[in-house]
Amino acid sequence: MKIPPVKGTRDFYPEEMALHNWIVDGWKKASIRNGFEEYDGPIFEYLQMYQVKSGDEIVEQLFSFKDRGDRDLAIRPEITPTLARMVNQKINAFPKPIKWFSVPRLCRAERPQKGRLREFFQWNIDIIGADDGRADAEVIFTTVDYLRSVGLTPQDIKVKYSSRKLLTAALRNFGISTDDLRPLYALLDKKAKLPKDTFETLLKEQVGDENIVKKVLEFMSTGDINDVEKLVKGNFLENDIEQLNEVLFP
Repeated sequence: MKIPPVKGTRDFYPEEMALHNWIVDGWKKASIRNGFEEYDGPIFEYLQMYQVKSGDEIVEQLFSFKDRGDRDLAIRPEITPTLARMVNQKINAFPKPIKWFSVPRLCRAERPQKGRLREFFQWNIDIIGADDGRADAEVIFTTVDYLRSVGLTPQDIKVKYSSRKLLTAALRNFGISTDDLRPLYALLDKKAKLPKDTFETLLKEQVGDENIVKKVLEFMSTGDINDVEKLVKGNFLENDIEQLNEVLFP
């Protein structure tokens, strides 16, 4: 009897493993070249850690189980909570800023589809202890450095950037309440994956106010920081726009 791999996972035969290692080695070399140190953590953590970050609905999106001690655990769907836990445990022992990277094996209980399996690897680069846009610029530079190292050129690479802080300020400026922000974030994050009509219908159902919907759609279609400044007015947004400019012109 032949037993197939679990749906959403994959086998790495030598040829695929060689390609996988070549990609991962490139990630690691680019990280180290730019001053990042490698870390890792356990493949499973307490389920509560992910619930605190993402809410109880996250339980349906990951693989969770009870161990022999009746503790609720989960296979890691991301490594950022582990990073936060590790840094917090020794917060005073590390010089700032902390520049760490990791290439963890992760699992999510999602419907498998092309390019998105249940088990996958992810390159994480983080800078902790720096509160200006230059840290973000450094992370972006590191990723572009890797892409250039494998032979890609400016004609092949397009960097897309955003600011959750600026988005939050803009949505509040449009009249959206704080309580409505979290579910709206989830919808906006799916914009690129949904048909235009579907996205606009869901946005109208969630927001309700046609005038606010129009402003959100216009804001989401902007591709230049100058357009954002024209669309969203308010002194309290100036710092957020300035920080985003620091990413562009560090």
